[in-house]
Amino acid sequence: MKADQRLLHHVERIGFETVVTSTVVAGELYYGAAKSENVDANWSETSDFLSLLEVIPVSSSIAIEFGRLKAALLDRFGPRERAKRRDFDLAKLGFGDHDLWIAATAIDRGAVLVSADPDFLRMTAVVDLEVKDWTRS
Repeated sequence: MKADQRLLHHVERIGFETVVTSTVVAGELYYGAAKSENVDANWSETSDFLSLLEVIPVSSSIAIEFGRLKAALLDRFGPRERAKRRDFDLAKLGFGDHDLWIAATAIDRGAVLVSADPDFLRMTAVVDLEVKDWTRS
């Protein structure tokens, strides 16, 4: 978070009250703090930052969007042969489950997903999802 001041500038410009995140993102931020060289300080900064945002828990409606999204991505980008589809891991194509939960949360909330990860842009080929990269502006 600290490494790219453009992200914080965008959040400050539009207001912390308009920015939400998912529990999955919160978990990834805490993981980053836990594996850092300065765990206590980074953990505290992560907690302080997340306390300014609404953190959206996974819900049944988000789970429905997750299932729809994962199936749509498999249909679009996965193998065509039925036998190969059964146990196919979408992570091989860059679509990890964490990213799918994050996208499902944005879809469910009708929110803009902010990420520099191009795999989120690829998801827009199969779902109505607005993705912005705040590191480029």
